[in-house]
Amino acid sequence: MTLDSAPQIPITALAFSLSAFLAITFLLCVGLGFLAPNIGTHALLQFFPRFGWTDAGIHHGLIESLAYGFYSAAVFGVLFNVFTRRSRWGGANDRSRGHAMSNI
Repeated sequence: MTLDSAPQIPITALAFSLSAFLAITFLLCVGLGFLAPNIGTHALLQFFPRFGWTDAGIHHGLIESLAYGFYSAAVFGVLFNVFTRRSRWGGANDRSRGHAMSNI
């Protein structure tokens, strides 16, 4: 990798992988809730305001987990790509190093 090319995160791939991860985690939590309902509240389910132990509630929770994955990927991916372009990989610090070397 050269200093001219900043590393980029492919936001679409990140969105699909995060959404799949959150959906699988949600379904595992729901499955655990069905298998062991007396172990207390499931911490993950508090982030799903429309969740209920009905078919519609589980579908809403699954859709929300997919939406959370896409939202996280969009925000994180864009921020990562912007900051890497401005960081040393993008060459922003090269100017300061070159300037410091010219003063020596």
